[in-house]
Amino acid sequence: MTDLERILAEVDYTLQNVSNKPFTPAAFSKFKERIGVYISSLFNESQKTATRNQTDNISASHVESASQYLIKNQSSKFGKLSGILGGIFLGATVSNVLSMTVLGQQFSTIGLVVTILLGAIGSFLIGINIIKD
Repeated sequence: MTDLERILAEVDYTLQNVSNKPFTPAAFSKFKERIGVYISSLFNESQKTATRNQTDNISASHVESASQYLIKNQSSKFGKLSGILGGIFLGATVSNVLSMTVLGQQFSTIGLVVTILLGAIGSFLIGINIIKD
């Protein structure tokens, strides 16, 4: 039995002795499953952190770093996506403004509205990205 299997068995044994009153049976089963997934992820990420630091043993600081990474990584996916989309929209806005200015063409109403909307949406999405991080 590997260390990870032993840890998961201990957690399963501990959870058998815990009252599952606030949970429905299906919810408690899902809860135990998610705990197992988190423990496996924490174990693997701790190993990766130790490897990045070129150490043979996993220290408490490696586990703490791995835990922080997993917690941050879960919540920041939307923030990253909003930052990417915001950058694309602001890039399109800058491109439109430069092409309108440099080419000296007459501005169409639709072009102005689209450019303003892209700029507003892009700024909003980048703001979300800044707040999330």
